[in-house]
Amino acid sequence: MKRYKMIDVVSEISERENCPSTSGYDHFVGLEHYVSGEVKITKFGSTANLDSAMKVFHSGDILVARRNVYLKRASVVFFDGLTSGDSIVLRAKDNRIARLLPFVLNTDAFWNYADQHSDGTMSKRLSPKTLMQYEFDLPDEDRQDYLADTLWAAAETKESYQRLLTQTDELIKSQFIEMFGLPDTNEHGFDLGTIADVVNNVHYGTSRKSTENGKYVYIRMNNITYDGELDLTDTKRIDVPDKELEGCLVCSGDVLFNRTNSRDLVGKTCSFNLSEPMVIAGYIIRLRMNGRVYADYLSTFLNLAYSKRILLGMAKGAVGQANINAQEVQSIAIVIPPKEKQDKFLLLKQQSDKSKYELKQAIENISALIKSLIQQDFSN
Repeated sequence: MKRYKMIDVVSEISERENCPSTSGYDHFVGLEHYVSGEVKITKFGSTANLDSAMKVFHSGDILVARRNVYLKRASVVFFDGLTSGDSIVLRAKDNRIARLLPFVLNTDAFWNYADQHSDGTMSKRLSPKTLMQYEFDLPDEDRQDYLADTLWAAAETKESYQRLLTQTDELIKSQFIEMFGLPDTNEHGFDLGTIADVVNNVHYGTSRKSTENGKYVYIRMNNITYDGELDLTDTKRIDVPDKELEGCLVCSGDVLFNRTNSRDLVGKTCSFNLSEPMVIAGYIIRLRMNGRVYADYLSTFLNLAYSKRILLGMAKGAVGQANINAQEVQSIAIVIPPKEKQDKFLLLKQQSDKSKYELKQAIENISALIKSLIQQDFSN
């Protein structure tokens, strides 16, 4: 094994672009585009609406999210673009180590170090100076290439499963459009209305802070994915007085709508189908169905590209904090098909969800393999 210090193998890139919208760079990576624990960034936003100076990165650079390090966000990019001051941009000095660094930066050892050495109290941040002092061990050079090949092969296999997962989602969305059409054409001649016509209770979540051993799981905006899934891998807990509970408690059959986020992510929506009641944060709107459509029907509709364009047009505010209020959500036009038609769609979706579950299990197995290889060959 050989010990390395980060400052000896990477350089911090501080190149800046003062006019992002006219810079010639099309891709913007913000904190919302990282996926916790993933070694590669595949999502990005547009630079068109950026109006403040940004950092420049190039293909092969590694971005490290310096805020909320407990989320474990450090990934390589394989495209050129811009990022905010919330990211540290690193460029490897050695090509062999460059291939291993994204995995080094996704070890528990690194993130424990980052958490212990982040600056500040209210909003802790990892400084580039602190990051550069991190030390780690790698196997001898003759094994490094083999290890890098193995890790990236596993990561690419995992990515292929993730693409299949995305394609499964797209198939369900195309089936939805084929079966029900869209409100502006209504080719099947079903009833038309607005979301207000299919809900009987709309409520914002609580603004109370999470507590260490709260009674309820606390669903925040990061628990709703852009693809319309409820992701409970990173949750907090909360206590809410009984008199306030009715307004923020969610039950099976509700739809959750993320009303405040970055402009690209505002409007994230999922259905809630769990038996355990949970509590939503204030940035989420609870839509409770009145029986005319199922929660999965409404959630699928709001996750269509058609609906996301509508939501993007509704979003008000700056890049960092856009908002869509409850009245605006309820004003969106929707097709209201007969329940027997919806039943057929739900059967297809249940079959799709089973396939997605199997794909997710395969992805988790590959993630476990990658972690095992890292634990075997990396140390600090």
